[in-house]
Amino acid sequence: MGVSLLWGITRYLDYFKDPTDAINAGIKGDASNIDVSVGDIYGGEYGSLGLPAELIASSFGKLKDMTPEQIAKV
Repeated sequence: MGVSLLWGITRYLDYFKDPTDAINAGIKGDASNIDVSVGDIYGGEYGSLGLPAELIASSFGKLKDMTPEQIAKV
């Protein structure tokens, strides 16, 4: 994801007024709250393909089930 896309999305959603605030929130955040991992899908690693449980299967995949209020808390 490019910086311009990220900044456009955060401005559109009205989460941040300053790009520095968005970057700081990303540094402090935990991607496992919004990304779906192999472990989330299979309950652990997917050994036959050599995929570790921590591997990201879908970036932002957990956001689809969240309300705007829940997203603001992540």
